[in-house]
Amino acid sequence: YKRRGSSFIGLKQFDDGIADIEMGIELDPDDSVAIGILSTAYVLADRYQDAVGAASQLIRMEPNEVDGYTLRSRAYDLMGEYDLAKEDLDKAVQLDPESAELHATLGDVHIDLGELTQAVVDYTNAIQIDETAKYHTMRGYIYQQLGWFDEALTDFYAAIELDPAWVPAYVLRGHSFYAEGDFDAALSDYESAINASPRDPM
Repeated sequence: YKRRGSSFIGLKQFDDGIADIEMGIELDPDDSVAIGILSTAYVLADRYQDAVGAASQLIRMEPNEVDGYTLRSRAYDLMGEYDLAKEDLDKAVQLDPESAELHATLGDVHIDLGELTQAVVDYTNAIQIDETAKYHTMRGYIYQQLGWFDEALTDFYAAIELDPAWVPAYVLRGHSFYAEGDFDAALSDYESAINASPRDPM
């Protein structure tokens, strides 16, 4: 049941997949992997409250493992329950402090909560663990929202140095140049973005 259910989910046949995985769990209720897959399937099917329930079951089974908390936080986030999502991600980061992805995800929730200076801290932590163009771009975006355009530009330059083909950094750097009245530099970045990804409406 569980393997067939996973195959259905891969085909985006979520109702059939969920039914099979639920049957598999009924036959083997201690299968934590299947419960995690079920929570993910519920999210994909827009059944967020059910996803919370499955993730909560996983947390009860494995309270010191990250997966249950990250799955539940994702469902809470999609429900707009950002405080609850933050609570679960705080726990996940406590369990796995060396995960750059967890710090970045926590930063995204802080953005949703309007806590931008804390989001800067989260993305700084992510960058210290795994310096990527994406993380620099996101921190630069947060700086933009705070009106700190010089700091934003520093991050966008860093992102482009790490990955010269990373289009979002050009677009957002162009926004910073535009906000500072440097229209020639803004135009140059927008043209670079278009040349790199001519079919991207960004």
